[in-house]
Amino acid sequence: MTFRLRLRDWLLANDPAFSRLRQASRITATVVISVALLIAFHFIATPLPPAAYGLAITLSIEGGLAVRDWTASEQLVTRILAVVTGVAMVTLASALEGYRHVSDLVFLVVIFVAVYGRAFGQRWFAIGMFAFMSYFTGAYLRPSLDQLPALVLGAGISAAIAHLVRTVLLPDDRYRDLLRAIASVQQRVDEILHGIAAAARRHCGRPVLMAQPLRPCPLLIASPGVRMTVRRSQAEMHKSVPSRLAGLDFSQMRRNNNGFHRSQASTKLAGLPNLVAF
Repeated sequence: MTFRLRLRDWLLANDPAFSRLRQASRITATVVISVALLIAFHFIATPLPPAAYGLAITLSIEGGLAVRDWTASEQLVTRILAVVTGVAMVTLASALEGYRHVSDLVFLVVIFVAVYGRAFGQRWFAIGMFAFMSYFTGAYLRPSLDQLPALVLGAGISAAIAHLVRTVLLPDDRYRDLLRAIASVQQRVDEILHGIAAAARRHCGRPVLMAQPLRPCPLLIASPGVRMTVRRSQAEMHKSVPSRLAGLDFSQMRRNNNGFHRSQASTKLAGLPNLVAF
């Protein structure tokens, strides 16, 4: 039981809403199901070329990573456009196989357009990534033009399975993800409060923080579009934290299945000075 709880806490700390775990599971399930269906078609109906499997695996991965539209209908439209673009790129790469220098120049153009597509929204970035990976697959596996129907089959199956896995098998639930993220942050706060309480017990009435004041320590945090300056005033913390910890009743602090019980601690620490300045 303890190991399971620790494993869950570790996952929540590194992946609060389990969104990365769900994305990895979606991509893996899409690849496995798509390849299994192609293998079944290979033995039941007609043999398929290796390019069909390669294209299906590649587009299954891109379908789980690049398609990020908000609604299922928008995702379906993106996947349809991406499959059409991918098949066109494979056909173009196959047609230019006899002209290697021209094919390389076209590949550079495809790379530029795929990356520049980000300027037109998430959908066109996804389509650009499908185009890039499809052209690369076609140039590497070198399918012939008579194998085009098999490539269409592989791309179509991968897109259909990716959409079903995304919307039915492992769908997104943003409300649930938000609750899990909040629970993860709450648990980190619980651990901090538990550490503060343990430090107060160890010091047995002595000041918890350093008695000698230090200069404010600025910490710059940069993120896309956000820059915060965090300033810690040791003097204010020295005055406020020990006095609030002095009134804590440590006998009421305990561990249970839901985490650290901190109702009294949070009340005592609620009035700490605001140390974050934007």
